[in-house]
Amino acid sequence: MFKFIASLLFIFLILQVQAQSTPDVLVHGQSPLTWKMYSVRNKPSGNQRAFSYAGISFSVRESEHRIVVQYLATFNPQQSWVMTGAMSADLLSHEQGLFDLTEWYARKMRHETQIYLKEKSGVLPFQEIVDGVKNIFKKLNNELFDQQHIYNSETNNGRNREYQRIWNNRIQEGLKSLQDFSSPSVYY
Repeated sequence: MFKFIASLLFIFLILQVQAQSTPDVLVHGQSPLTWKMYSVRNKPSGNQRAFSYAGISFSVRESEHRIVVQYLATFNPQQSWVMTGAMSADLLSHEQGLFDLTEWYARKMRHETQIYLKEKSGVLPFQEIVDGVKNIFKKLNNELFDQQHIYNSETNNGRNREYQRIWNNRIQEGLKSLQDFSSPSVYY
């Protein structure tokens, strides 16, 4: 059991999903993003005027004879930045959209995990649950990266207001459609 826990912790570190243990990380829903959460940079980084370090952490644990699977959409202020003079409401809306898109995918993960656990009905070995959760995480995290790239490209990193509006609506509709999965945990 110790080797398994050590292996699981190692995987989390490799995937850089250690945000849960960092008190300075913001979990989606705690607060909207503000420019005070970003460090300021003077050197440009390609076409980007800001960067939001947002991602999804997950964990699987046993608690009181139940398995708890948790996905958290997080924002790391220590790794996020904005260019000097670039702070605007439009750009902040774009960055909030990235964080909201991340939450949408966390909800998709919760939904797929619930389906997976119901389909397997009965008692699954803990390792099988962990393997299934890892597969769900990997698949949807890859989709999230693709969507973030499309989002940034189509909105021109927030500069194209029309596409930004379209994306904001799409993301809000996605969040609303998965409202039942806004709680970070799935139980088995």
